[in-house]
Amino acid sequence: MKKLLVFAVWSCLAFCYNAAAQTTVDKIDLRLRWEAGKSYTLHSLLDQQISQTVQDQKLDVVQAIGFDYVFAVQTVDADGTATIKLTYKAVHFRNQTPNGVIDYDSTDPPKEVPLAAKGFAALVGESLTVRFSSVGQVLDLQGAEAMLTRAFTRLDLPTGPLRASAEDNLRKQFNEQAIRASVENMLAFYPGKLVGIGDSWTKKVTISKGFPMILETTWILKARRLGMAVIESHSTIEPNPNGDPLQLGLMKLNYSVSGQQQGTLEVAESSGWLSHAQLNQKASGQIQLKSSPLNPQGEAWPISIKSSIRLDSDTASDNGALSAPNTRQ
Repeated sequence: MKKLLVFAVWSCLAFCYNAAAQTTVDKIDLRLRWEAGKSYTLHSLLDQQISQTVQDQKLDVVQAIGFDYVFAVQTVDADGTATIKLTYKAVHFRNQTPNGVIDYDSTDPPKEVPLAAKGFAALVGESLTVRFSSVGQVLDLQGAEAMLTRAFTRLDLPTGPLRASAEDNLRKQFNEQAIRASVENMLAFYPGKLVGIGDSWTKKVTISKGFPMILETTWILKARRLGMAVIESHSTIEPNPNGDPLQLGLMKLNYSVSGQQQGTLEVAESSGWLSHAQLNQKASGQIQLKSSPLNPQGEAWPISIKSSIRLDSDTASDNGALSAPNTRQ
């Protein structure tokens, strides 16, 4: 009887140990594993349909903004922190309003760059240095101001209000804080812990400038197949009441929007590099024009935004030579 009891206890312990071991084996440490000397290219495309009703007039805008980023790995520390030369390799901008269509592609540029695209065109080929943690957090960013200064010299505009406006827009969209936020939004989704299928992790991001919002995202590891981790993403978008208004000349605009975002990411387990992501977002709310010398009474109007965000990568390559892009359709 005593032997049977001992055997039963031993069997139970062995079962628990094997179950725990199996659980650990099934979990993965999903993080960036940069390799010095390699380059990674990420193609981003934001498609948006924006609808506003201003003074009883409906204004619909359809736009697309795409960037090709090259992440050239210079050094990698023992803890996985990497120093990256980040280059804006190419840009695509398309804007369609009732007034017409503006289209610019830096890989096939027109003889005359459209006025609305001159700021984007000036960024092509520009670089800065970013230090990333292994979970995609930007630890340091150097060269944003120098990059803007060089871009300003390439603006094909005479001195005057148009040039001043173009420089102001560039500075708002590509200052250090804006670049840090945009890059982290693409890469800072890693869990920072071992995860198995069905496990989730959450992160809250507060954006205070430009379009102030609070974005809370939950990621769930849904599957592992062919060396890829498949992750579902669910986000809520809420207004940030403490955010700064968007300054446009003498006008100050407050954006108050809320909504949902959801999608799927595919990440290479061996390198941690993002292979593909598709995110869809719907948001609506109100824009408030604060009182100003141009509009002493102020004004407010509704806005709705439908967005599609797509990210695709090239396979890592040595010495900055880029491989063929991912042609997933």
